[in-house]
Amino acid sequence: MSFASGAYLLFLPAVTALYWLCPGKYRYLLLLAASYGFYMGWSAPLALLLLGETAVCYASCLIVEKKKSKGLFACLLLLIFAPLLICKYPSRMLLGLFPGNLYGWLKAAALPVGISFYTFQAASCVMDVYRGDQQPERNFFRFALFVSFFPQLVAGPIERGKDLLPQLWEEKHFLRSDVAAGGRLLLSGFFRKICVADFIAPYVDSVFSVQQPDGFSAALGAVLFGFQIYNDFAGYSEIALGSARLLGIRLTRNFREPYLSLTLRDFWRRWHITLNGWFRSYVYLPLGGKNRRLLAVSAVFLLSGLWHGADVTFLLWGAVHGMCYLLENAVTRKRGRPLPGWLSFPFTFAVVSLSWIFFRAADLSKAWEMYGALFSPWHWGAGWQQSGLTLIALFRLLLALAVSFFAGRWAFDSKPPVNRDLALAVLLALAIALCWLFNLRSGGANAFIYFQF
Repeated sequence: MSFASGAYLLFLPAVTALYWLCPGKYRYLLLLAASYGFYMGWSAPLALLLLGETAVCYASCLIVEKKKSKGLFACLLLLIFAPLLICKYPSRMLLGLFPGNLYGWLKAAALPVGISFYTFQAASCVMDVYRGDQQPERNFFRFALFVSFFPQLVAGPIERGKDLLPQLWEEKHFLRSDVAAGGRLLLSGFFRKICVADFIAPYVDSVFSVQQPDGFSAALGAVLFGFQIYNDFAGYSEIALGSARLLGIRLTRNFREPYLSLTLRDFWRRWHITLNGWFRSYVYLPLGGKNRRLLAVSAVFLLSGLWHGADVTFLLWGAVHGMCYLLENAVTRKRGRPLPGWLSFPFTFAVVSLSWIFFRAADLSKAWEMYGALFSPWHWGAGWQQSGLTLIALFRLLLALAVSFFAGRWAFDSKPPVNRDLALAVLLALAIALCWLFNLRSGGANAFIYFQF
């Protein structure tokens, strides 16, 4: 089931109540059952793939603890990543051969929701055990919960075993501070998703579907999509963190206001933090890190693009970020400091925003059409018309972005003002309810973008 569904609003309180009523030593079994029930809300048959991946990784952890053979370790990793590689790449390339409804069914089966996230999370445990960074979890059911924990199962954050596993079995006590913190995260996350991302979506769709886009609408569409995907994904992450916090479990923060970054390096420290941490630990550093910067950085960004999909547009998105990152680094090393302040933010924002065109475009030809429009004459009136934005919609969008910014800071504030806490929560809840009803009425509800990865 989706976080943005009515079913989840019933599921989460029910699981939370049962969790705290359940004896401590059985709570992980309750969460395991709830997590598989949550995933089976997407597809019951594909839960078998999740279980199979869990069993392979569990056995691999026990094997690599005793046998430090590089050849055996490589074979086990290939076995672990095989379902992801098969589902995400060759099978999807063949989907275009099938018509209409059959295509839709095969697409869902070919790319099980969350497979990229739970595969990376499970594989990290195997690699950490092999490197001696952690001991293997010997209780299969606890390990299965680590892989399938429902708040972060289908779109992260991607957790490390040493951070999450201990929290799944240690004794916990009900704390009102956890409920308050979880509630703030949930409200902020739902506001980002429903009041910002879903509101922007129709305007982005309008720009990227228009034939012969104007230069202004192409630039506007790129910027709007940047804010859409940020609030969509950050909103999901905050809901995940809030859901886990209600259970006394703390997940890793996945976003730290990335659009305030003055450098690309800083942006990638703030954006999808857990995935970037994964690539740093298991790709960048093993390839040599700073000692072999060109190779390591290039590999990370190309793999990051490939992680999102087999389309060449994703590879180009990763390549653009990699080249600009290396360029920025070269300038920094030569000057002894980053770009001048007046240039650093515009450069970072421009690279991030314009590269989203590759990410969002349906195919390469559409991406080139959008980039070509940027270098054609700009007609402001035509651009606004193509986007569908009105002055009222623009005002509402700017207001929603401002509220989401302050709501995000409020959500992560360890000691928010008590006298304003309840008032802010009520106002956010009302705004979310109104936007949700409006979206349902207009048919504007959208699935989380990162479900497709």
